[in-house]
Amino acid sequence: MKILRIKKTTWSLLIYSAGVLLGVILFGSSVWGSIEAFLFESALPADETIRSLKCPVMITSSQTGKVTATFRNPGNRSAMTTVRTYITDGLFSLVREVNTRIQLEPSETKELDWTIYPEDAAWERFILVRVYSLRSPPLPSRTGSCGILLVNIPFLTGNQVVALISVASISGMAVGLGTWVSSNRPLSRRNRYSTQTMGVLAALVLAGLIVGILRWWFIGLFLFTFIVLLIVVMITYFLISSENGGAG
Repeated sequence: MKILRIKKTTWSLLIYSAGVLLGVILFGSSVWGSIEAFLFESALPADETIRSLKCPVMITSSQTGKVTATFRNPGNRSAMTTVRTYITDGLFSLVREVNTRIQLEPSETKELDWTIYPEDAAWERFILVRVYSLRSPPLPSRTGSCGILLVNIPFLTGNQVVALISVASISGMAVGLGTWVSSNRPLSRRNRYSTQTMGVLAALVLAGLIVGILRWWFIGLFLFTFIVLLIVVMITYFLISSENGGAG
């Protein structure tokens, strides 16, 4: 009975750890790509950020992606502006530039889109995009950037990969944590602490997935660092507990 309980506890930790690892990889890749994009063509000064810029989190080697952004003229007179878009062309140092002239009437909004390809990825890893709208009174200069992860899974789309990894991560953490609790009842003081810590880590990873998809990379960077530190603390704690007679 005790051996069965130990095996169940071990499997619960493995399932939980796999869920955490999948979430951290997806979340970390998104943050990494956003940071790389922030540095891409970053010398261009701008008055505001293009908050309407939308990019896929990832694309696969068999698909193309679409980047979009909307531009609005809040003034009371017509304005003509140039939108310059920079996309990596296989290397960080090689850039494909697309210039688009748009005229906006008062209160008019227009959406622009750009197609990205697997071949655009720098280091065969990230497609970096920088959109820059030149100043044209009454329109201020604006800029925005994003990094799209390229994965070599030709039989799926990027959105499907993101969905599968997210579901697998959340399911793994939920099943692992639930099995851990059920296999260690009644919970001792040590196991209550372990359960609470595992719950906090799972919540942080879930928050990280959301932050990564929303591309709040600045928040994501601090969150990712905290998650890594918490994982190190948990591993150390379980190792010490095992040496003292088992994590339970």
